[in-house]
Amino acid sequence: AGREVYGLIWTTTPWTIPANLAIAFNPRFDYVAGEAGGAVYIIARDLLQTVSDAVGWPETQVIANFRGDKLDRLVFRHPFLERDSIGLLGDHVTLEQGTGAVHTAPG
Repeated sequence: AGREVYGLIWTTTPWTIPANLAIAFNPRFDYVAGEAGGAVYIIARDLLQTVSDAVGWPETQVIANFRGDKLDRLVFRHPFLERDSIGLLGDHVTLEQGTGAVHTAPG
């Protein structure tokens, strides 16, 4: 309560980030709200350690656990444009790499 929570996305096409309109999560995966460096991030539970290692977080505290279907229609704020990004569900989101969240841009 009262904390900013960030949807941490994975993309291989960073030039599409300005067109982002949604963040896709897999409805069957388990996700966590992990606190690191004073901020809270939503990450697939099975990728938390890999993400923490990749970004150099010395410690990550899990403060909540939930299934991906709970993220459907959640509203996120675009990181640098004045518009929302909606949480959507998608089976195309995998645990092979990234954060368990994929940004979605039209076209």
